[in-house]
Amino acid sequence: MPESAATVPPKESIKETIISVIIAFAMAFVFRSFVAEAFIIPTGSMAPTLNGAHMRFTSPYTGEDWAVQPWFFVENNSQNPYPFQADEAFNRRFGRAITVHDPVTGLEVSDKVAKSRAGDRIFVLKYLYGIQSPDPFDVVVFKNPTQPDENYIKRLIALPGEQVALVDGDVFVRPAPEAPGAEGSNPWDAADWTIRRKPAAAQRAVWQRVFDSSLMTGEAVSKGVISPWVATGATERNATTVYETSGAPATIAWDRTKPFAPHSGAANTTENDRAREINDRYPYNEAPGAFANSPRFPVSDIRLRAAVTVSKGVPNPAALALTAVVEARGHEFKAAIANGKAVLSMAPLGGAAVVLAEAQVDAFPVGKPVVVEFWHSDQQLQLWIDGKLAVSKGYDWLPMERLKHALTASAWGQFTGTAPSRVANVLTDPASYVPPTVRWETSGVPVEFRAVAVDRDLYYRPAMYQAGPTQRTLAGTPAAATHPRSTLTLKADQFFVCGDNSPSSLDGRLWGYPDPWVAEEFDASPSVVSRRLLMGKAFFVYFPSPVGGSPVGVPDFGRLRAIR
Repeated sequence: MPESAATVPPKESIKETIISVIIAFAMAFVFRSFVAEAFIIPTGSMAPTLNGAHMRFTSPYTGEDWAVQPWFFVENNSQNPYPFQADEAFNRRFGRAITVHDPVTGLEVSDKVAKSRAGDRIFVLKYLYGIQSPDPFDVVVFKNPTQPDENYIKRLIALPGEQVALVDGDVFVRPAPEAPGAEGSNPWDAADWTIRRKPAAAQRAVWQRVFDSSLMTGEAVSKGVISPWVATGATERNATTVYETSGAPATIAWDRTKPFAPHSGAANTTENDRAREINDRYPYNEAPGAFANSPRFPVSDIRLRAAVTVSKGVPNPAALALTAVVEARGHEFKAAIANGKAVLSMAPLGGAAVVLAEAQVDAFPVGKPVVVEFWHSDQQLQLWIDGKLAVSKGYDWLPMERLKHALTASAWGQFTGTAPSRVANVLTDPASYVPPTVRWETSGVPVEFRAVAVDRDLYYRPAMYQAGPTQRTLAGTPAAATHPRSTLTLKADQFFVCGDNSPSSLDGRLWGYPDPWVAEEFDASPSVVSRRLLMGKAFFVYFPSPVGGSPVGVPDFGRLRAIR
């Protein structure tokens, strides 16, 4: 019986298959070139928002899981860490471990293998100019102006046609003056500066945890860990993870003098000698001799959060009075809830309060925890209740006004020249800044506090240029945008970027002059990224480092995430 015609392959099938494959490859090439592309994060300049090569540790005391940069590299190549950090560093026969510190308690955590993991793999949406342009605080991928064969990833903080200043860790911008130098010797004196505020989604993504009482355990307390929260008029229980009040006035206040846990004298013990300052510390940066372990800057952009429960049996929960307070920059910033109203206010220390905004809020339900968050960031106060914004208002200090409030009286005198200077650039000395403190106040009805936590914002550090091949004439001068003398003015098609891991990021502040080829073909200006070097916006982590360093490459699905 002859074979059915339906089963005979068409004569054109092989040709059509080849054409289909060619078309598929062409479409993939076009997609990769013009729509989206995958990249791997090589270094920790954006950690912990995005991790480069790293080790992971889990605390046996708190269950906290965190990333730490590799300590040892093949031939000192920062992009080629040894796969087994402890073995390669100390020789297998000694069996020594990498020892780091739990970021919440300060207790030592060791790993005898300390396997190095690859960086996050991300998708990047290409910029199609005319359709989409970069926005402030986008996380962008671009060709490194000083090494154009390298892909860099940073956060974009200033746009073409803007003048930018990094003041006390925050970003200020204004339209670039038409006549450069017309603003005088101090551009920060101009009256048209505005602070650049992060969108709420980006702000949530970059909060860095300082402490959370829910991570205190009985075992941690037995090891000598002391909670930095001090309760007055409240009862502490469950290893200081729960605070109960009777309805009388009570305070839960941050005590910045409380030390971290005792240590055994292992590497980096100076970290634990420090008090509980709210500063720009990154657990990721813990490494022997790392520059990022230098003295830390106080951070006054803070989030207070707690789960507050009105005790059962309370007849009138609306009688609750609850206030979150951030004391910073010579002022008290408050979010107060009372009598069905939320009020945001600020006041000079010892002075009269000014109400910034108020809104009606519902009474807290009896016996049900309500998560309250008070944000003080980018010169803006926000009160969030169970994840919903209740009230928000900003205040508009100019750069010099901000500095006057942020610096100590002595440092302000040195900065303005009314007192002799003790350092080359007083702004780069963390001791020049007034440290913040925070507290909760409550009265009216009995309540219970859990998960009493503090988080801090990104802080773009000031610095000084060091001698190097790309610094040239810049060596010994303030880093770009970090001092009035180094105020950066962006021309057409120039962008300014910084890393989220500010203490350990080589970015627009410090990389200096571009590669000669970049200077000739694109832009010769130091500190900027030319529009033509921008590749796109990072939007999704599609393959985080494998679970437990799995050799079969099973991704950690819990860390798949959108990039904000």
